[in-house]
Amino acid sequence: MSDMITLPPLPALARERYDAASAGALDALDCSAIRQRVDAFGHADRPQESYLTGWMAFNPLVIIRNYQDKRGTSSGVVLSVGDAYRFSVQTITPRIPKLLLWATLRSKPKTLPLVALQDLAAGDRRLVPYRAVRDATLREQMTGWWAEINDYLGIACWQHSHGYPQWQALERSLSCDGIHSLHQWLQRDPHTLEHDGDYAGRWYDGLFIATRAASESNPWPSLLLSWKSPQRQASYLIGWLAGAEDKPALALALRPDAEMPFFTLNRFDAEHLQRLAVLNALAAQHAA
Repeated sequence: MSDMITLPPLPALARERYDAASAGALDALDCSAIRQRVDAFGHADRPQESYLTGWMAFNPLVIIRNYQDKRGTSSGVVLSVGDAYRFSVQTITPRIPKLLLWATLRSKPKTLPLVALQDLAAGDRRLVPYRAVRDATLREQMTGWWAEINDYLGIACWQHSHGYPQWQALERSLSCDGIHSLHQWLQRDPHTLEHDGDYAGRWYDGLFIATRAASESNPWPSLLLSWKSPQRQASYLIGWLAGAEDKPALALALRPDAEMPFFTLNRFDAEHLQRLAVLNALAAQHAA
C-alpha cells in the first residue's frame, strides 16, 4: 500500500501578457481579445487549421486555429473540465452563401465571439452561451475557468519568449545514463518489483519509481514516476525520441489518472515541468 506524497510548495512562475487579474469579463469579450490569445504563440498568418494542446493541472486546454466545418470557421480555446464540462471561448465566422451576402450588401460574413458551455456529465453536448446560463454558481465557475486560462496563457507566453527555461533545465538534469542508474538500483532491490505496463519498480514514500530498460525497439531507457492524491493517481513519463541526426530528444508525457492514456507535455507546460523536476529529484534521493 502506498501513501500519498506531500510535495513542497513550488515557486510562482512568471507571467507575460495575460493573467487572471486582467482576464476581463466573459460577457464583454470581443473577437480581437480572443484572437490575440489564440495567436499568442505565433503563426498568426497561417490559414491552415491547427490544434495545440496544453495541460492546465489535469485538464486539457486546446488552442484551436481556423477549425472549419459546414457551419463556418472558428478559432479559440476549449477547456475540458474532467468528464463534467467543456468550456469554450471562440470566434465564429459563419459560412453564408454568396447570394445572401450580396443581399445584405456584405463582402464577407461578420465574425462573432462565442463563450459557451457543454454539460458533458448531463449528456448534453449543446453549446449553451454564457449569457443563457442561469445558474449563478455555474456562471461563477466559468468566470473562474477563464481566469485560470489567462494565468496559464500568461505563463506559457513567458516561457515561449524566454526560450522555455523550465524545459531547458530538465534537458540539462535528465539523462539516459541517469535513468540507467535508476534502473540498476531498482534491479538490486531485494523485494519483488511491481509492474505498470512495461515498467517495473516500487513505491517509495508515496512515489512510484519504475523504469524500462533500453532495447532494440526502444534504444533509450525511460522512467515512470507516479504519485497519489485524494483525487487521482497521476504519472509522468520521461523518455527520448529520435531527433535531428538521430540524436535523442527529450520527450515527456502526463497520465492524468491511472486508467487514462499518456498525453504529450509541451515545452510551455511549466507547472507540470516544475513538478516533474521535483519528483525526479526525490527519485534520485531514494537511489542515492
